[in-house]
Amino acid sequence: FYPSAKLATSYGNFTKKIITPDQVHLTADIHITQGATSDTPTILLFNPLGANNSIHYGLKTRLIERNCNVITFDYRGLGSTW
Repeated sequence: FYPSAKLATSYGNFTKKIITPDQVHLTADIHITQGATSDTPTILLFNPLGANNSIHYGLKTRLIERNCNVITFDYRGLGSTW
């Protein structure tokens, strides 16, 4: 993930809607750390089966504190995908 110059200057939390080919709406929560560049690590957190992305709250917070970009999402039928 390489943040654009515009995105890197407007850091923070964003939500991205993803629509699958069969019209299921998934939501990705994205945190871009302040001053992110192409060298900033981006961590994609996958949920264990049967859990939604809130399971990563503690880990996500620690990664953000260490200046990492973090992306979480819910699989079909979990969290906001119902």
